[in-house]
Amino acid sequence: MRFSKKILETFIELPKDWQDLMEDVGLEIKSIDGDVFNLELLANRGDHYCYFGLTNEIHGRTGSKIKYDITKMTTPLDVSNKINNLFKIETNKCLAYSLTPYKLSKTQKERQTKDKYILDLLSTSDVNVILDIIDITNVVMLEYGQPVHVYDADKIKGQICIRESKLGEKAALLFHDGLTELPAGTCVIADDEKILCIAGVIGCHAAEADENTKNIFVE
Repeated sequence: MRFSKKILETFIELPKDWQDLMEDVGLEIKSIDGDVFNLELLANRGDHYCYFGLTNEIHGRTGSKIKYDITKMTTPLDVSNKINNLFKIETNKCLAYSLTPYKLSKTQKERQTKDKYILDLLSTSDVNVILDIIDITNVVMLEYGQPVHVYDADKIKGQICIRESKLGEKAALLFHDGLTELPAGTCVIADDEKILCIAGVIGCHAAEADENTKNIFVE
């Protein structure tokens, strides 16, 4: 996976021998091209697939100063679905769920991502620039390893339900043509009519945000 040394340095102070340090903590550098370095990552270390994870690894080994206070970026999550009539949970496979509504203020032409930091972050990791409301979810994923999904709220019918798929149920998955039949018991996010997302795996076309989206749910 490709990372930017310049961006990593906005998270933590790097020592002069940072390349040796990476190798020492098990982060094998496959290649370096200017500011960009390519790491060979292990499948069982998902925490290394983001800048926050690399920061924690480096800090744990060197004690280098972290350049932000993570405690100021988090708030306690109330996992009770009773206080939120936007959704309901009907499977014990989902322990907690968060859904926040937003109304977009910008018009279509104003909603293209122009921020240089975001453009550099996405391009370094070979992530396409799509639309600001989608780009920012990819930024959060690359920075902190936290999956985030955006729905077009106006395409959702009724109440969102976190449940298990039924036998023979199908969904229109992103990056796939047609409908895909899901194994029964798959944890899905759905509304009253259709499946919106395979939980924690991939979204669906059913409530996909686009340039005409005016209201969103952030999951």
